[in-house]
Amino acid sequence: MRRASSRPSQAELTRFFLPLAASTLMMNAEHPLVVAAVSRLPDQAVMLAAVGVVLPLAWLVESPIIAILHAATRLCGTRAGAEFGLRFMRRMVVAVTAIAVLVFATPLRRPILTEAMGLPAATADAAEPAMTAFVVWAAAIGWRRFYQGLMIRHGRSAGVALAGVGRIATLTGVLVGLAATGAVPGAVAAALGLCASVVVEAGLAQLLARPVWARLHADGEPDPWTAARMWRLYAPLAMTSVIVVAARPLLTAGVTRAADAAEALPAWPVALSVVNVVTGVTMMVQAMAIAKVDGADSLRAVARFVATFGLMLTALLAAFGFTPLGRVFVEGLLGVAPATADLALAGVRIATAAPLLVAVAEALRGVLVRAEATNGIRLATLAGVTMAGSLLFALVFVGGVPGVTAAMTAYLAGLATDIAVLSLHSVAPVRALASRSEPAGI
Repeated sequence: MRRASSRPSQAELTRFFLPLAASTLMMNAEHPLVVAAVSRLPDQAVMLAAVGVVLPLAWLVESPIIAILHAATRLCGTRAGAEFGLRFMRRMVVAVTAIAVLVFATPLRRPILTEAMGLPAATADAAEPAMTAFVVWAAAIGWRRFYQGLMIRHGRSAGVALAGVGRIATLTGVLVGLAATGAVPGAVAAALGLCASVVVEAGLAQLLARPVWARLHADGEPDPWTAARMWRLYAPLAMTSVIVVAARPLLTAGVTRAADAAEALPAWPVALSVVNVVTGVTMMVQAMAIAKVDGADSLRAVARFVATFGLMLTALLAAFGFTPLGRVFVEGLLGVAPATADLALAGVRIATAAPLLVAVAEALRGVLVRAEATNGIRLATLAGVTMAGSLLFALVFVGGVPGVTAAMTAYLAGLATDIAVLSLHSVAPVRALASRSEPAGI
């Protein structure tokens, strides 16, 4: 498949990116739907706690295969690269499924819940049957993300959004049906809905990618893909995903040790959810950069788009933090108490620059994936997590800073550190792109 031009206009980039942003928004809508359904079934508190335990385990198991989207976007410019990527994805699916079976469907799961995680017996009892469904989760995620990467590489971002519509529709249908009948416990209903939805999305992604696959041109790779080359590209990306998932509880752990922990703990997830709703839209910038940056002109076009889009989202987050919009959303829509809302919105105000920072970081990651210099991504993530953790605990233990303020300040410092290291590693790839004339097509 060939593109007519590799010098995209801002309008073309917007049309390409909006379906990707929509798919991210639909994915972010899953958790509120699950909470709404489980809250309408018996034993609400225990079942919500069980879901809160099982989902992070599923995310940890899937983390090594998350990066297959970006790897596929890089590989799938030619049929040879796509076929190599497909074989690699299938092997990864087998590997993560084996891990999933071990964690979710063997007698090991009970000691994981009760001994390793220290859960009360009631929560572990509710989580165990829900875990079985997640045997298919990581495989479906990897399968779907490979075909998403294929479509993104060849400009078919609408297919990514359409598959996302199928996912959210399936989740809604299963949750509504199970909540209405009360046929299974709440945690099991959530697990069945989530896993059915990702399986449907994976199937739709493969179906929608068929025309792209059929039209892949058979040009040979100048430097053919080998196992060694693939692992040099992929291993740092997989390690980065694992680090990110494993580090997620870090900020919450800092909040729990703040002097105002009793007030900060309920406010922190509210603040983070508001920030994530806005910044989450930028997560597909990396894939766009991999697909669209070919040379000097496209590099400038994508950089301009990222700056404009990031500033627009920063203005939106500022509206949440500094205008009545935030209070309407947090108190009116989410039903948060005014005192908790005050703390949460103070955190949102601190994080105003986050959307722009995340967009820039994702664009730099895309450039590094395109250049196959992914070790820089791993090092940047490690540096960012280290900075965030160190600053958070210094602010809390030494400075006595309130929990939400400390956590959000550490979050921004981690992002800034991430960008600094990414920028350092991106100097050579950016110079190479800036001196390169645009190819006629891919």
